[in-house]
Order: sequence, then C-alpha cells, then structure tokens
Amino acid sequence: MNILITGIAGFIGNTLAKELSKNDSYNIIGIDNFNEYYNPEFKEENIKGLKIKLYRYDIRDFDKLKEIFKENKIDKIIHLASMVGVRSSIDNPFVYEEVNIKGTLNLLELAKDFNCKSLFLAQAQVSMATAKQRLLMKNWMLIQFLRMV
Repeated sequence: MNILITGIAGFIGNTLAKELSKNDSYNIIGIDNFNEYYNPEFKEENIKGLKIKLYRYDIRDFDKLKEIFKENKIDKIIHLASMVGVRSSIDNPFVYEEVNIKGTLNLLELAKDFNCKSLFLAQAQVSMATAKQRLLMKNWMLIQFLRMV
C-alpha cells in the first residue's frame, strides 16, 4: 500500500512515518517544502534514516503534486502540511490561505482524479502546549492514523 504523507518532516509527520515504516507492506511517500517557519535543520534531522520516497515540493504546486500521483499509485493520503501560528498568520494571511486551502484543494482534486481510497486531514498548532500535552496529542493522532491504514 502506498501512503502519501504531506508535511513528513514535521512534528507529527516524521513520527508517523517511523511507525508506518515498521510494516513492510506500506510504502511511504513524503512531501515537505522545508520552509523557514520551522528550522529546516531540525526537519532534516527528523527524516534522517527514514525509509521513504521523499519529494521536496510545495503542496501549492499542482503540477509537482500531479507528478507524484503519476509516479506512484497513491492508496491513502495523510495530509499534515499546513501553515500554523496565529501571529504570523496576521502578518502573512495570503500565505496561510494558499497553503492551507489551495494546497488542500490540490490534494483533494488529485485524490479524486487518481482514485485515491482515502484522505486523512489533520492540522495542529502545538507550540503553546506543554511537553506532556504535545506528547498526548502526538500519541492520539498516531493512534487515529494507524486505525485508518
């Protein structure tokens, strides 16, 4: 089964990819644009050693996303890529709209066009949470994702 994870180098994406990679019947395909909102060096560290096929693309780029769907028979999508953070959304509202809405619409259209079986959407703002709250949120989301596949 081919599973596409957007935002794979992020907080939840890399942890999910590690868990799913333990099952040899899953082929993990990941997308991340490695933008500057979170330190790209941390993201690089997050994906180090993962057994994934990685695309360094932006979900706003429909043509690049379409390449991924053409090259890989995507069975399921776990969509984690998003812009988060209240303060910066005030300063850059159109970037948030483009990523969170246009990027999601791009994925929905391609999922429909390429007969993808399911799409799971999750977006979380965890920077204000305590370490315990972040761990609980991450574990809860992992359980939900693993129940889906």
